[in-house]
Amino acid sequence: MDIKRQPTYFETDAGTLFGWLHTSTEVPVKECAVVICPPLGYAYMTTHRILRHLADEFARCGFPTIRFDYSATGDSGGEAFVADQINLCSQNIISVCQQAKAISGCAQVCCAGFGLGASFAMISASLTQIDYLVLWEPAIKGRRFVRELKGLSGVLNKSDNAESNEIPEAVGLFLTEFFERELNQLDLLGVVPAQTSAVLLSCNEESTLTDKFESHLEQAGIAHKKILYSGYEDMLILASETIVPVEAIATQVNWLAGQVTSICAETKPLDSDKFPTGKKLSGYCPGFDNENVDIVNKKYEEQWLQFGEHNELFGVLSVGCNPSKPASTMVVFLNCGTEHHVGPHRMYTDFSRRLVALGYACFRMDIIGVGDSVVVEGEKENESYPAGAIENIRLALADLKQLTGCNEFVLTGICAGAYHSFKACADIDEFNIRVAILANPLVFHWQETEAEKSKTNVDQMNEAKRYKSIVFKWSSWKKLFGGGVNITYISQLMVARLKAIVLSTFSVTASEKSKNVTASLLRIRKLKRKLFIVQAEDDFGYKILMTDAKKEANKAIKQGDITIQFIDSADHGLTKYRMREDLFAIMSQRLQEL
Repeated sequence: MDIKRQPTYFETDAGTLFGWLHTSTEVPVKECAVVICPPLGYAYMTTHRILRHLADEFARCGFPTIRFDYSATGDSGGEAFVADQINLCSQNIISVCQQAKAISGCAQVCCAGFGLGASFAMISASLTQIDYLVLWEPAIKGRRFVRELKGLSGVLNKSDNAESNEIPEAVGLFLTEFFERELNQLDLLGVVPAQTSAVLLSCNEESTLTDKFESHLEQAGIAHKKILYSGYEDMLILASETIVPVEAIATQVNWLAGQVTSICAETKPLDSDKFPTGKKLSGYCPGFDNENVDIVNKKYEEQWLQFGEHNELFGVLSVGCNPSKPASTMVVFLNCGTEHHVGPHRMYTDFSRRLVALGYACFRMDIIGVGDSVVVEGEKENESYPAGAIENIRLALADLKQLTGCNEFVLTGICAGAYHSFKACADIDEFNIRVAILANPLVFHWQETEAEKSKTNVDQMNEAKRYKSIVFKWSSWKKLFGGGVNITYISQLMVARLKAIVLSTFSVTASEKSKNVTASLLRIRKLKRKLFIVQAEDDFGYKILMTDAKKEANKAIKQGDITIQFIDSADHGLTKYRMREDLFAIMSQRLQEL
């Protein structure tokens, strides 16, 4: 069944939000629109694909569905460190619900949220009429949620040596003093969605807290149902390892279909004049503390682009609003693993808007099968190294050159994005690619064969052990057990994440015996292009490069064709704000030296 996904920007009182409308023209439209409410932080990245599938299934059943990014998250307007974040996200949901009904012509609306998104949906329903709620793993007690976040963050990250002046982060969330206070005050047992007809509670296990929540709904006179599902731990590991919980999604969609049986009078929402066709977002470029920085643009403008033979590829273009100084150089950000185009910790969105201030245009894109570049149904998705990546990049450069007039390009990305930048720099010769900036590369040659996947060596096993030692530090476990957190939940997540790290490490070994890296370096140098490798001090991309092509790499380093710089006290995932700031400072300096 054909699902149409239409990107757009929504104008709200809190600023411009980015979102997608999912519809199907092959089934009657039911009298209820659905708004997907995402979580925040690490869970936002790992569930992005899952919530896209959820939106597709709601649309396939006849529910016009919107998924969107809150203010200061994803592709929406606004920057980090938002005050009153819970209220802001709840108001965003209310605004999108209003627009969902206006766009679709539906009289009713359902909010389907995951994690904190489910909590925000519940709060929104206490402030306005939301007819149905699908609450998927809601954070019922904020204080407990914060405790679990801190415990999990202490295990996953090298936090024991964190500097006292670092901005506090826990699993991708900035836990500022204000936001932590907000979360600690969150208590869904005191929230009553008085105008909601029915609630579905979707949980991975029974608990005393969910029993109390059901009793709360019962006392409020709200019809409700609880379902248990499997596969929770497979939703929150590395994005490249996530598994879509098909049965859980089907149960949620079927529940809503059982609640809403009437058909909407307006059967073709996308043909309505009410549909917001907004393609652009604008805002002020994030500021710079360094007074010596030459600010070219004070404002940025962004627009979404769909390209490819069937418009199957997606990206977001950022340009300056100073017509007297158009950008001549385009920085293209490529997916980190299978995390979508906003980048880990929203890094690509932030970097793009800041680089616009320095006079560059930027494009953050999804390669096929990743993020919002959706494959044809039945084809394989969510691969970090898909075979069509180079052709995707070639198509993007062609369209960007024609659209913006930029005559030179810089390719960059983290981890898998570094690999794609490296390969495109070697294989695409029809465009002026000045440099590839490779952040924490793990692979310089990839060949998807079972024989290569099985290869291991002592060096790579040592790296797996290093990650394991970080994960299972005794000091971190003491914090974990001392905090009274949900040990079962965290231990399941930890085992899954460690498995993903080890598997990805073994995949890296496929490149170590390859002779193709030398050929790639020769092509890059023949095209008079540069490589700039930025690496966390404990990472091993440089070591792999020296294993793969030591002679040619050393020659390129001596002649200035390859430059390497390390980020002190950083990890592979750049999990701390300071690490990401160091990367941006290095990247922006290198760009200005071109």
